[in-house]
Amino acid sequence: MTELRTAKQVMDVLGGDRAVGEITGRTRKAANNWRAFGRFPADTYVAMQAALKKLGHTAPASLWRMANCDAA
Repeated sequence: MTELRTAKQVMDVLGGDRAVGEITGRTRKAANNWRAFGRFPADTYVAMQAALKKLGHTAPASLWRMANCDAA
């Protein structure tokens, strides 16, 4: 699996603002804000990681403000 390192990479791989909004149940505008902030809300972690996995990618939990999830 390819590890993506930035919110922009994650969003681009998932299909952009509109697609990420649909995956997470949020608006395109909310998703666009995440791209600008470079981080995602923690409650979108499971849905977005599942979508990434289907495409053969992963991303660090720190992009969702989860500090210790990547350790181990």
